[in-house]
Amino acid sequence: MPFLVTVMCLVSSFSQAGNWDKYKGNPELWELEYKVSRTSIFHALSQCGIEKVGHLNLRVLEAAIEPIVAKIHRGTVIRDTQNLRSTCVYTSGNDGPIVLCNVDDFQNSTDIAEFVLPFHESCRSAGVPDENYEISLGLVWLAGLGCRESKAALQTSIIDPFLRLEPKLLIAGGGSSLTGGGGDAIAVTAKYLSLYFSLVPVKRISEWKRNHPNIEESDVTAAILSARFETNPDSTSQDILLPQPSGSPIIYVPQSFLKSQELQEKMALKVVHYFEQSLAGRK
Repeated sequence: MPFLVTVMCLVSSFSQAGNWDKYKGNPELWELEYKVSRTSIFHALSQCGIEKVGHLNLRVLEAAIEPIVAKIHRGTVIRDTQNLRSTCVYTSGNDGPIVLCNVDDFQNSTDIAEFVLPFHESCRSAGVPDENYEISLGLVWLAGLGCRESKAALQTSIIDPFLRLEPKLLIAGGGSSLTGGGGDAIAVTAKYLSLYFSLVPVKRISEWKRNHPNIEESDVTAAILSARFETNPDSTSQDILLPQPSGSPIIYVPQSFLKSQELQEKMALKVVHYFEQSLAGRK
């Protein structure tokens, strides 16, 4: 199923394991579906009349990543230049830039991560700084909102990460998405679900507005989009670790995050509440 169909479904589909069985004997099918899904993100935004997000020209980005091929890697584990295991890497192939994704990591992945990880590497290959998935995940999230909501989002702080971009794209040499204790899929899925719960359900937002009239919910969403999420390398950790004033600014997601939807919702809301309180303390 092309990703854009998934992104418009209920939130439960974002966090469920991808339908990897159908790709096992036919990796070319995943490669084709990924390319179709990547195109659909730009098409969805274009259909809404959105050609630019902040300083990012979507037509320029689409043209830059169009020649970049994403392929499933089999055999030895992919490693980056520091010899650390990577889920996906981008590099220069014989025919131009290429993104390779490790088949073993994707077997226990999610629909959202299976698309965002190679899309993230494609963006980075085109020279877009996307260290915390704020651009790749931001575009996916905007495309899934629908025209009215996505246009409204462009008038809020949600696009702050895009305003920090240099307006020019440069083709970079190579890089990778590193795998933490349980893989990038955990961190990416946690961030996406946190974005989702920063805006829904409506009842929760109404209560938030009454209690915090000077803070927009879009500010919370923007803070989550810019935040750094990592998979906790400590396999014994069972809860999400939020930043402390004197500690690391990283949000550490436990390796158990993907085990149940109830656990995912609980931890994602915990992230939302953390940023709500953080912003309230600054006002």
